[in-house]
Amino acid sequence: QVWDLTGAEPKKRALIKDAKVGSLAISSDGKSLSWWGTATSFDDLHVVDLTGPEPVERAKFRTFGGAWAVAYSADGKTLATGDGMKLRVFDMTGDKPRERVPAVGHVGALGKASLSADGKAMATFGYNDPLVRMWDVSGASPRVLGEPVSPYWPFCAISLAPNGKTLASCSWDATIRLWDTTARFQEEKL
Repeated sequence: QVWDLTGAEPKKRALIKDAKVGSLAISSDGKSLSWWGTATSFDDLHVVDLTGPEPVERAKFRTFGGAWAVAYSADGKTLATGDGMKLRVFDMTGDKPRERVPAVGHVGALGKASLSADGKAMATFGYNDPLVRMWDVSGASPRVLGEPVSPYWPFCAISLAPNGKTLASCSWDATIRLWDTTARFQEEKL
């Protein structure tokens, strides 16, 4: 369901029917929604335009085992997915999303992804891979930045600050940690 939160009371705006959603993300301007699930095929990533009165599918991409991680940059120009063992990055600025070259970087399914505000840096971790990696996703193909960090697996969530310089992570040891990404993941425990 998509909700309009602009008024005093939330209103149901639209419903994407028969969707068993595994992951989703909405752009910060509220104009685009991307989701992965089982509406038509468990292997499809859907990109939906929310600008009209009803959602309209803008694009659909076949995945390589499910898009377990889906994230938009704050400017809405970049969409990243953890697609099986592949990191995929999409340019969202044209009429149709354009995929950049996917890069393999994790063992097993990517668990979560978080993009910087400008869409140039990204953090990811895998469900079966105890490593958090930083990526440069500004070029034609994503590339790993520095050494991955792995001391507190299993991670349950990550969030990259808009400037890309601080990463927050939490793990099943009930601790939130802040990482300075500019200093090779220097840890600060909360």
